[in-house]
Amino acid sequence: VARLSFFTTLALAFTLGVSAIKITTPSNSTGWESKGSQLIEWTVSHLAKTPPGNMTNDPWKSVNTDPSNFTIQLIDPSKPNSPITIAQNVKTSDDSYIYTPSSDLAAGNQWRVNVVSDQGGILAQSDYFAVTEGSS
Repeated sequence: VARLSFFTTLALAFTLGVSAIKITTPSNSTGWESKGSQLIEWTVSHLAKTPPGNMTNDPWKSVNTDPSNFTIQLIDPSKPNSPITIAQNVKTSDDSYIYTPSSDLAAGNQWRVNVVSDQGGILAQSDYFAVTEGSS
């Protein structure tokens, strides 16, 4: 019964369309510097069913099930269970956000950005990225 439920849910998701937010910056290849403003970018893609049953990935196509806004959290590797809320009510359609920390970030690896729904569920996570010593 559980298997049937899973496949039924999966089929329904493909029928209605599935959307996803993907954090593109920062990434494991771009990272941030310890000083100054930091860029966070994301894309929204919608996997839609098109006749005759083919699936297509349409970037930037928003659907009514997409959240209209979300919260951005920063995960400090020294405190991974204590996310830092850096922005709330960010519009999904904005596609980027500039974060200016109140103090320098600690240089190190394993930093991460989360995009969180109003209900608290994680909608997207960045790659782990490094913060390197830098100047503003």
